[in-house]
Amino acid sequence: MISLTLLATVAVLSTLTPTTHTAKCRYSAEKLPGKIEKYNKCLSIGFDPSIEGCEKVERENHKLRRNDRKKCAELEKYLMKCGHKCSVDGMFGEFGDWSECSEECGGGNQTRSRECNNPAPMGGGADCEGESQEMRQCNTDPCPVDGMYGKWGDWSECSAECDGGRQSRSRQCNNPAPQYGGEDCDGESEETRVCNPQPCSVDGEFGDWENWSECSAECDGGRQ
Repeated sequence: MISLTLLATVAVLSTLTPTTHTAKCRYSAEKLPGKIEKYNKCLSIGFDPSIEGCEKVERENHKLRRNDRKKCAELEKYLMKCGHKCSVDGMFGEFGDWSECSEECGGGNQTRSRECNNPAPMGGGADCEGESQEMRQCNTDPCPVDGMYGKWGDWSECSAECDGGRQSRSRQCNNPAPQYGGEDCDGESEETRVCNPQPCSVDGEFGDWENWSECSAECDGGRQ
């Protein structure tokens, strides 16, 4: 296959497909490669082609001479009758934007793609080399974990043995504990209740002595 430089601005290399020699072709199989080479030169000096897949090379401050344009056009006409086409190998365009991440946290994936259109393969040219899609991880920070309470512990000893006391118990915010910005546990970590509400027993005790009674006798000893 014979190399052909495409537009310099996009730096795409095209190749010429082997031309099938037909009854309409005026060139012999031996002369055809040379004619194709001349056509390549036409393209390199700015000739605007009509053959599929062929592109001219833009050159600043250069204008194709009228006589050269006429010769190139005639050569192109005969090459078209020979079934000649320029093949263009495909090249990828720019990657598009990344897709949204598949997860908000904890690690997800996102993809982006590109199309084989800069240029697209033509005239039997090769497909684009490389991958049309790529993937990367995203939002790899751990997800927030809201705290939840574990089981209640045992009740403490009652603060009184009777007449009503208080006892308490507690639980920890560890099932699981809050992590990575998660919410604290909802609810109270400690509770109390009345205990031993029965009345206390009361032991009897004497009050103060009353006044002495009158003596039972005025003399010889009495009792009071």
